[in-house]
Amino acid sequence: MWLNSMPGMEDVHCTDLTNDMEDGLVLIRAFKIMEPGCVDEKKYEHTPKNKFMKVANCNYVVKCGNELKFSLVGIGGNDIHEGNHKLILALMWQMMRHDVIKHLKGVDEAGICQWANQRVSACEKDEAATNGAKHAMESLKDPSLSNCLFYLDILHAMEPRAIDWSIVTAGESEDEKCTNAKY
Repeated sequence: MWLNSMPGMEDVHCTDLTNDMEDGLVLIRAFKIMEPGCVDEKKYEHTPKNKFMKVANCNYVVKCGNELKFSLVGIGGNDIHEGNHKLILALMWQMMRHDVIKHLKGVDEAGICQWANQRVSACEKDEAATNGAKHAMESLKDPSLSNCLFYLDILHAMEPRAIDWSIVTAGESEDEKCTNAKY
């Protein structure tokens, strides 16, 4: 979700971390967006034609991560190319954490709530699937968040294809809240 919702990645839709990362290009692009200047355009293959070029790109991804002080011990380009899910998740988690922390510096709870409410209110939703309901929160401790509908609204606002509203419950009972939270 984080990768698909990054500004500048609108034409990318990753659904499978093991296959979508094999040539390193999506990750290189993410590094370019989240940390401008960290990628040298001359140091990777823009159109890799074989396994060796793809692995070289993935090695460059690891190099970029190391330059940003990520903990990538035991992770090599071949691990990314071969689709080692656990190691790719370790890299992605650090990338996401780096990006989110960078954007949240100096933001307080009121700012987070304001941003989230603005994103949800500006988003168009399928009236039939959701009865047109839009949710809002007053604080990060707002009891209405327990049904997870606001979180699903935020995810929908960031990536409309992410939510299948037909499986979202009203969140009225504890079981329904749990179902929404798991989704």
